[in-house]
Amino acid sequence: MIFSGSRATNAMETSEPSEMDLEEQELLANVFEQIKNEPAFVSDTDVVGVRRTAAWLVAKHLRPVFDGNTLSEVVDAADEAAFNLRRLGVFRSVDLQLDTVGGKTKGKAEALRVLVDVQERNLFGLDAGTAVGQNEGSVRLNANILNPLGIADKFSFQSSRSTAGNTVFDLAYRVPIAGDPDLPFTLHMYKTSQDRPTSSHVQQVRGVAAEIEGRTIMGTHRLRYDIAVRDVTGLSDEVGRGSSTSGRGLTAHFCRLLLVSFLCFFGVFVLFLLSLGWLHLVFSIRA
Repeated sequence: MIFSGSRATNAMETSEPSEMDLEEQELLANVFEQIKNEPAFVSDTDVVGVRRTAAWLVAKHLRPVFDGNTLSEVVDAADEAAFNLRRLGVFRSVDLQLDTVGGKTKGKAEALRVLVDVQERNLFGLDAGTAVGQNEGSVRLNANILNPLGIADKFSFQSSRSTAGNTVFDLAYRVPIAGDPDLPFTLHMYKTSQDRPTSSHVQQVRGVAAEIEGRTIMGTHRLRYDIAVRDVTGLSDEVGRGSSTSGRGLTAHFCRLLLVSFLCFFGVFVLFLLSLGWLHLVFSIRA
């Protein structure tokens, strides 16, 4: 075994290393400095511990390790691969090691095998709790289904109720586009209601929202499109007659508005992706 773990793994460890561990790390660092420029290449990979996650998703993040031509380049690529696998959020642990492959060479380059041992997180998750503030208290319930389709996706349901009469329900589906943790897409369906004892009406808001994030060297960018219907009930008779007429007109045009709105969002979404690609291209050329 010539390499175990990664800088990303070490950065996440919270326990203090012993004096013997520090001596071993220093010895390995000195040995690595002497051989890091030696020619090497990755011939194959071996992944264990994957149950629900799609094979192509893991292979996508391991692909850069095959581009290394020296031991240092392979180690850096393996370090980045472990970091990106961990960022998907579906693995509780990621242990990556490099081992030699006996009798297999490419010129003077020695063949290496990437050994990946992962532990997936649980499929179902449930969280509940209460909170007390100066003016009101609240109770919340969160449930999620993690990685059900094997593409690092997540279904989540969140609800909360406060003593002041505010209720929130949110159902969301989040998935990284093409398995890229820097490009997640989220679809929300939500409902909020406000029924305060001191108020003369009840207000409800129902809506859907689509959101996409993208990251460039300039920072993180977010695009969100939200469409909602606001319903106010419990009004006086005079106000009720006027709101009823307006409500019928809104209902008649809601489906058409929803269709047009999502077509507009789709167009903006495509422009957003093209802009991210253009920024990557421009700064890659300058670099």
